[in-house]
Amino acid sequence: MLKRNEKLEKIKRKLLSMWLIICFIFAMMPPVPVSAATFVVSGLMYNELTSSTVEVVPNSYTGTSYTIPKQVTSGGKTYNVVRIGEKAFSQCSNLKTVTINANLTSIGPSSFYKCVALETINIPSTVSSIGSAAFDNCYALKSINIPDNVTAIDHSVFRRCDSLTSLTMKNVTSIGNSSISYCANLESVTVLSNLANLGGLALAYTPKLKTLKLTGVPPASVYQNPFVDEDFGEKDTVDRELILVDSSGTPLTGTAFTNASAAYRAVNDGNTADNKWFSCNIVQPKSTNAGLASVAGQTDSTPGASQVLKQALLHGR
Repeated sequence: MLKRNEKLEKIKRKLLSMWLIICFIFAMMPPVPVSAATFVVSGLMYNELTSSTVEVVPNSYTGTSYTIPKQVTSGGKTYNVVRIGEKAFSQCSNLKTVTINANLTSIGPSSFYKCVALETINIPSTVSSIGSAAFDNCYALKSINIPDNVTAIDHSVFRRCDSLTSLTMKNVTSIGNSSISYCANLESVTVLSNLANLGGLALAYTPKLKTLKLTGVPPASVYQNPFVDEDFGEKDTVDRELILVDSSGTPLTGTAFTNASAAYRAVNDGNTADNKWFSCNIVQPKSTNAGLASVAGQTDSTPGASQVLKQALLHGR
């Protein structure tokens, strides 16, 4: 009987030791994340970010038009829609129109990548972040607004947007590599804030880009020629103009233009005599003041319409 009790005690001790080992192993393991709630409302799939916010996520969308609401309700809870998630509408070939209501703060990477039929999208003023390649290969996109809260354009954001003809950025201070490249019909780009960074090939392969408007302070950092890949011996053959403007888009004149143009000429290659910044000719738009002055200063030797009428009456004509 005694031996049997001793055996039972040994078994108990072994079992207890095994249990303690198992508990230790589980205690050392990283916690397994709990999957966030996902749900579908009006054809859009949402992923819960917090107890009060959600993002739109991929769901094999086939429609031609979608509206991103300000809020959405599911399971008795109302959420703010704050983000279009990564690859949410990627390669949705039928998508033509997207309407976004306020509350959205972020458009994720590749969110509209290769939406080849996308023509129009409004980005509300609440948006402050646009992820890399967000509109890459959106061939049909005709125009887009960049909200004032956006300060950076990540790499490849508007790459191969062939239908874009112009782009204006008010508070953007950083433009990433290849961000506005391969835009076949882009004619003008305007940046109204001093650029801290202009990435490599940021504006490359844009054969119709003839007008570039930048502030009077040259970009602090330019990775390489923004128009062509000089590492492969490429030469920019497009006749481009660089117009230096203030923060409102008004061209610089006088001393402001002189100083700014000298800074741009020097920052590229140190050559201040060629009047170029990379392959852009630095120009000052002709003022219309002279023309207005000549009209305002008409004399009797070049009579206006009223003078001609008076002369006709005096001579009985």
